[in-house]
Amino acid sequence: MTGASGFLGRHVARQLEDLGIDVVRGARQATSNGDGSVRLDLTDTASIEAALRAVRSTHIVNCAAYGVDQSRQEYAQAFAVNVKGCSNLVKAAARAGVSRFVQVGSCSEYASSDDPISELAPQRPHNLYAISKAAGTLTALELGAMLGLDVLILRPFGLWGPGEPGHRIVPQIVAACRARRPLALTECDVVRDYSFVADAAAWIARVAMSSKILPGTVINIGSGRPVLLRDFALLVARELGGTDLMEFGKRPQRPNEPRSVVADVSRLEGLIGPLKQTSLADGLHLMLEERVA
Repeated sequence: MTGASGFLGRHVARQLEDLGIDVVRGARQATSNGDGSVRLDLTDTASIEAALRAVRSTHIVNCAAYGVDQSRQEYAQAFAVNVKGCSNLVKAAARAGVSRFVQVGSCSEYASSDDPISELAPQRPHNLYAISKAAGTLTALELGAMLGLDVLILRPFGLWGPGEPGHRIVPQIVAACRARRPLALTECDVVRDYSFVADAAAWIARVAMSSKILPGTVINIGSGRPVLLRDFALLVARELGGTDLMEFGKRPQRPNEPRSVVADVSRLEGLIGPLKQTSLADGLHLMLEERVA
């Protein structure tokens, strides 16, 4: 799989291993510390071909992405990784006889909606990352159909938990509460769908290995539960005794911020059954334990 060192990717790798799957981690720089990694650069077709010859994978899960962090917004790099890199990987997978290609997309491919968003909703990306991820989705689906490769598209919604990058809201709240310092936030008056990252990774792993899904299927990965971002932030802060530190409205809203993005998860639940979801308190405990370790 690709992106296995990233926030979501490392949890997906762990969940696949828990299912008894041998996971090979593709990385730009392979290590020699026995972590099962191989050199794989999505912008370098030779490295992809070499990696697939070496490991003979039956499934590929592509969690690699550029641009999730708002500070990383280089147009050329976004399309090199999220579109051309995806194309390179799909073509190589088809040539190598891979059974299934799982493209991890993004909920940002959808437009804002007051109702839960189903997989039938049109793609209406609103920023560079979203545009490149939407293009990657279309690329994977079209090439898969042309080359006879089973392609699945999984679209995670909001995620939080251990290993989350420090620029995101939960790590910012954790850091502020631990230091007992105020945290400037936007009004946080948008509606989101949040899942604990290990839960979402478990759903992804189960879907990726399921034999009852048709090629070309798009599946939302989310909780299906709408929450006002302000309420979510206060719940996290309350667990850490820091609700008084939250300073809403001190920062401007990001341009083109979607008003409401919540998953319709009926397709996901139809495939794997009721979604087991970690409580906020338990998730924070696991997150803090890892940060201390």
